[in-house]
Amino acid sequence: MDSSCDDDVDIIITNVIPIPGPVGPTGVAGSATNTGATGPTGDTGHAGPTGHIGATGITGPTGPTGQTGNRGPTGIPGSATNTGATGPMGHTGYTGPTGPVGPTGLTGSAGQIGSTGFTGPTGMTGPAGSADNTGATGHTGATGITGPTGPTGHTGATGDAGLTGPTGHTGATGITGPTGIGQTGPTGSAGITGPTGPSVSTSGTMFIYWNSGFNLANNNFLQYGTQTTTERQSYVIATKSMTLRNMFVKLTAAGAANPGSGSRTFTIRVNGVNTLITVTITGADVTGNDTVNTVNVNAFDFISVLHTAVLPDNTATGVVSVEIA
Repeated sequence: MDSSCDDDVDIIITNVIPIPGPVGPTGVAGSATNTGATGPTGDTGHAGPTGHIGATGITGPTGPTGQTGNRGPTGIPGSATNTGATGPMGHTGYTGPTGPVGPTGLTGSAGQIGSTGFTGPTGMTGPAGSADNTGATGHTGATGITGPTGPTGHTGATGDAGLTGPTGHTGATGITGPTGIGQTGPTGSAGITGPTGPSVSTSGTMFIYWNSGFNLANNNFLQYGTQTTTERQSYVIATKSMTLRNMFVKLTAAGAANPGSGSRTFTIRVNGVNTLITVTITGADVTGNDTVNTVNVNAFDFISVLHTAVLPDNTATGVVSVEIA
């Protein structure tokens, strides 16, 4: 308290934490049988004022751990309320050196061989070698001996002559060339009139004709010297507008062994369709004609002849003609 102050000031110090002192040596343990009588517990004194907490001092270096002394006798149990402060924890001692490695144990028996693993993907193809590194060409081997020539084979028999194809249509007359240029000569004197000749028709007759070439077959189309089951192979083409009429047919043998027992029919067709021009030969007859029916055709129309048969007993070839006008 400063005596120079004009007023009296009371200073109260609280929360003073006592600083524990060093632990004293353990006393000699008394005899366990000489425990004195426990004295009366004294009254608890008034708590003194707590002083200011002083600054923490610098921790000094830890001294070396001393040897552990002999355990002293157990002292008289102190009061439970007078527990002294816990002393500082000592440093952890150094780790001792690693002991020597023990002997290696016996090798165990080999385990079973595992299954083969999956084959990995094929690696990429390496780059092609240089074309300049071609190896040297090997030697050419010697030419082998030529074997003897084999004998000449026999000449095959000459085949039969093929059937003569139908005669082609006469081509159109060519264009008349231009009249030559020249001076007209003098008119000659009139000659003597000759006698009147006989009368001659100026209108010619034209025909289309077919020949089966070999024995007639049912549902065949006639050509010239042969026949076919395919109609378009037998077509004759019209060169202008004209009329077909007067169909005549002749067989090389009787139509049947007995009159009336069989028949053959020949029909003119235009563009694949039957017309009214038809001839039927029956029994032992060998000829027939149709001079009643006609049919008109135009340029580029297809004309054909179809043969059909009903139970003919004899074989025969056939020739057919039709007039065009």
